[in-house]
Amino acid sequence: MSILTFNFHQIAGVQIESEDSGLLEFFEAEYRPSSSPLVQDMNKVSLNWSKSNWPFAAGYRIQLHKCLARWAYKITFHENAIHIDAIGNQTAVPMVHHMLVHPSLRYLCARKDALMLHGSAVVLNGKSLVFTGVGGAGKTTISSLILRYGGTDWNLHADDYVFLTHGPKSFSYMTRSHLYRDQVRWMLGIRDLLSSKERLHLEFFGRLREITRDQIKWPLRIEPSRLWPEHTISPQADLAAIIILSRDKVDQLSLEKLDASDGIVQELLQMNFYEARHFIKLVKKTFGDAILVDKLAPWKQRESDLLNRILQQAPLFRLNLPLHETSGDRFGKDLVHILKPLTNLSTENRPNA
Repeated sequence: MSILTFNFHQIAGVQIESEDSGLLEFFEAEYRPSSSPLVQDMNKVSLNWSKSNWPFAAGYRIQLHKCLARWAYKITFHENAIHIDAIGNQTAVPMVHHMLVHPSLRYLCARKDALMLHGSAVVLNGKSLVFTGVGGAGKTTISSLILRYGGTDWNLHADDYVFLTHGPKSFSYMTRSHLYRDQVRWMLGIRDLLSSKERLHLEFFGRLREITRDQIKWPLRIEPSRLWPEHTISPQADLAAIIILSRDKVDQLSLEKLDASDGIVQELLQMNFYEARHFIKLVKKTFGDAILVDKLAPWKQRESDLLNRILQQAPLFRLNLPLHETSGDRFGKDLVHILKPLTNLSTENRPNA
């Protein structure tokens, strides 16, 4: 039995136990920047995984996803830990990560006063810009365009989620970049870095996503160092701004300052918990509706409190993006021109400074 451990800024950790080389390779690649021993008594998610196609052992809840991924699981909540036993086929590995391991980590982080916000992030001179929005809003694309057109002074920080704490501070959650065909159309030069097999993957699953109207999405996972060899990773930064991405009937980019109203907090909270919908469904299959009151309601309240606290310390903006495609070159340069000044906001311009 091999054991992998990943330490996320001493906030929480993940421990993987398995004899399945495919699963071990997946987590080694996905969480490589955070590969580190766990600290004693750290909040942690532990996954014990066995490879099997069928049948599954008794006592497990069976889950099928898009006909291809088949697995069964048992989940146990402890005071400062979540333990997952899972059995499944190779196609289920990224699903178990996305639907069980990752949201379990987010649940435990909230218990340590750290919010895992669904979004991408970049850093300039120690100041981070965090981009959030509904799925498909363009979080990864926006970060990628800033890295390309902003120069090597901009650093990588997060691709899919970012840790936020009071201060306000942001901490990286670096995984492999998840690329889709439509993103790459905007990210000039990235296609040239891909192998023919990877380009075929993008095209095949891009068409499948289009045919199924977003029902089947299968990203191409790429190490950030391959995409951005000239950019370093910033493990932590001062949070300069949170930016909600929206697509609108506009001809050019526009940025508007927002007040941290209850409506905005609920909008962000709803987007964040939409990403945890599969986890909530799987947990309810095991524990029934009682889990909503016992575990999930307090989790949501913690994240709401964290959001309110952070938004009292960091400015919030909405970036309106055009619905139609435009020149990637023009779009990238305009983006940097609009957003770079946000990293220079003085403390006097911050809420409740």
